[in-house]
Amino acid sequence: MNLLKKDAPFIWTPECHQALDTLIDIVTSSPVLIAPDQDRQFKLEVDASQFAIGAILWQRDPANAKKLRAVGYYSTTLSPAERNYKVFDRELLGIIRALRHWSHLLRGTPIPVIIWTDHHNLTYWCEPHKVSPCTATWQVELQQYNYELYHKPGDTIKADALSCRPDFDTGNSSNDHLIVLPLDRFIGMPQSVLQALSIPSTMSLNVLGIKNEGFDANHLEAQVKL
Repeated sequence: MNLLKKDAPFIWTPECHQALDTLIDIVTSSPVLIAPDQDRQFKLEVDASQFAIGAILWQRDPANAKKLRAVGYYSTTLSPAERNYKVFDRELLGIIRALRHWSHLLRGTPIPVIIWTDHHNLTYWCEPHKVSPCTATWQVELQQYNYELYHKPGDTIKADALSCRPDFDTGNSSNDHLIVLPLDRFIGMPQSVLQALSIPSTMSLNVLGIKNEGFDANHLEAQVKL
């Protein structure tokens, strides 16, 4: 560590050489990635959080069939629109994204790809539904893969760490202060109705054409133009 100090002379000691050998041993030993083997079964672990997707592709260690070794890791954030997906949509999206990422390895494999997920909500897709064009595209895309789904308890899913990374934007503020119907879309709204709303003080009611008249619930629909 002395070589890291400011103005320290560069002297390569036996301790430095030992430290380098230790680092090389750590980097070149488990859990370093292994090369994928197309003749062996792949196992795909997927997790989707509120704001990100994480996945790990595994295969059995050629030297020890009882041990799983990672082929690759995948982690990506969701877009603002995707963060609003229902949980079963996000979980399905996680599988789709992971399969796409390793499509060159997983598409059309003769041995089924084992997909581990911790969400029972995926069973929602076991029943027929009226789906969006996006989901219909996913269904067609899934037909390119030979896969089997297995539930795995959440506390054993290692991909969870990749979908909950602290350096990712959690998206908690994505929908803050979202105005669905701007106030200037309401024409001739009675002032008594708007007094119950949180209208910024800088907003001029006169510009909006708001009339100072009493509120009549029976005629509200006729007075508001959407």
